[in-house]
Amino acid sequence: RNNSERALAEICCEVLGLKKIGIDDNLFQMGADSLSVIQMQIKTYTFDWNLTMQDFYKYPTIRQLSGRINSLAEAA
Repeated sequence: RNNSERALAEICCEVLGLKKIGIDDNLFQMGADSLSVIQMQIKTYTFDWNLTMQDFYKYPTIRQLSGRINSLAEAA
């Protein structure tokens, strides 16, 4: 639906070893754990999204994370 969702989907698929992931799929039900969240968080640094570890747990879908990214950008 938007660039942040596409980028997040690519990052999640790469880290979790998936071919595709839906924007409403729960990352933890798709195999994410604390180590993979760290890997995903590190990969998001290149986008300057400033996502925290807690964000991945509080917003466990790509749609929710994208919304968080948008709200952080609006607050800046």
